[in-house]
Amino acid sequence: MKRRPFLLRVWSALGLLLVGGWSGFSLAALHRAGRRREAPLALDDPRLETLEPGAALLIEGWWLRREDEGLLALSRTCTHLGCTLAPAAGGEGLACPCHRSRFDAAGQPLSGPAREPLARRHLRRKDGRWVEGAPAG
Repeated sequence: MKRRPFLLRVWSALGLLLVGGWSGFSLAALHRAGRRREAPLALDDPRLETLEPGAALLIEGWWLRREDEGLLALSRTCTHLGCTLAPAAGGEGLACPCHRSRFDAAGQPLSGPAREPLARRHLRRKDGRWVEGAPAG
């Protein structure tokens, strides 16, 4: 192959690599920037009344776990690239089916590519509903 066509192919390949890398970085940055604080969480599901301490329940995109001071709601959106999390094997924490990130029962990343903790909200009982509010203490 002559020099000019060879250099043209090399520069084209480098350009594609740069564009591909930049678009992947941009998509991840857009995903992180797109995570905004939603309206305060309020739930009135009757299953929450009988939830045992330490037990968890999936409701409206949140993983709810009974704590001494109320309920802890963890987002089921993985902080890596936004996949929907499922309960981990054994029932302790959440796992990402896409890239194998794992989170503990408090939403902290344990393994995989996710580095940020899950969005979390504390819920307290008020006027017959579970509403967002700071835990006691």
